[in-house]
Amino acid sequence: MKLVRAISKQALSKVAEIVVAANPNRESSSFRFNARYYMLIENRIIKAVVGLRRLSWYLTEIKHLAVPQRFRGRGYGKRAVLEALKKARTPTVCATVRVDNNVSLNLFLRCGFRPVMEFDGQSGKVLLMFNKVHEEAGNEKN
Repeated sequence: MKLVRAISKQALSKVAEIVVAANPNRESSSFRFNARYYMLIENRIIKAVVGLRRLSWYLTEIKHLAVPQRFRGRGYGKRAVLEALKKARTPTVCATVRVDNNVSLNLFLRCGFRPVMEFDGQSGKVLLMFNKVHEEAGNEKN
């Protein structure tokens, strides 16, 4: 199993399809590629997708973690997050999770994220979560 960057139009189209399918309230026309997107692939099948958006020298945001329905509950989401953390080149990584999304909340907690604050988001109450991943990453020149 490997986390690979989605670069081609075909790969990015598949990422968008998976993200939209995982978020029934999102229309495909509203999906924006505002991050580097990765696909967790096993036997040439996409098991999960995740986006990483570098916000500053010290902070990367995880965007749009999504696992196709038929692969949920098998650890692919957790694996995608853990592999994405390795690709982040900043000392901290954040994610936002709806407070009513217990599956995602527990997944991020198991991956070392801690809730910092709750606020009103576009789709209801949201938790901002952080993970301190690299001590030396903030010292890298970009």
